[in-house]
Amino acid sequence: MASGTRLDEGERLIEIRIYDLDGNVASDSVSVLFINDDLAPTIDSPEDITLEYNSVGSNIIWTPQDEYPDTYTVTRNGTTIVSDSWDGSMIILNLDGLEVGIYDFEVTAVDCSGLSASDVVRVTIESNTDGILPLPFADLVLITGAIAGAIVVVVVVIKKRKTG
Repeated sequence: MASGTRLDEGERLIEIRIYDLDGNVASDSVSVLFINDDLAPTIDSPEDITLEYNSVGSNIIWTPQDEYPDTYTVTRNGTTIVSDSWDGSMIILNLDGLEVGIYDFEVTAVDCSGLSASDVVRVTIESNTDGILPLPFADLVLITGAIAGAIVVVVVVIKKRKTG
């Protein structure tokens, strides 16, 4: 095969043979898939989502499509949170555990030719307590302990004043 020869799509077995000056030969072969992929992946655009703080079980589900899928990346506000191989199936991102705020999640699906498609879903997490965020359990225990300690100190001071 001459350099620059154009091959049709399909799987080809490529064999390389190397000869030395004594006529000895070594060879190896590899199977190569030749594709003619000039179409970028397509991707749907799920609606933006608004959730209450601490809600569970919500997901963004993207359904990108391509004949030759390769990889995908998901970013949250510009920072990569997932980067993985993509086999052409749906990409599902769980939204549990987000704090109150606004998040832009962008998925980018890339095919074997390096062509890509992207979509952004904005997720808004709203406070479900009229602006007062529920305290995490550890903080609640700490505050309760501090209050109990303060009460003990006040009781001891009052008893000492009565006896003294």
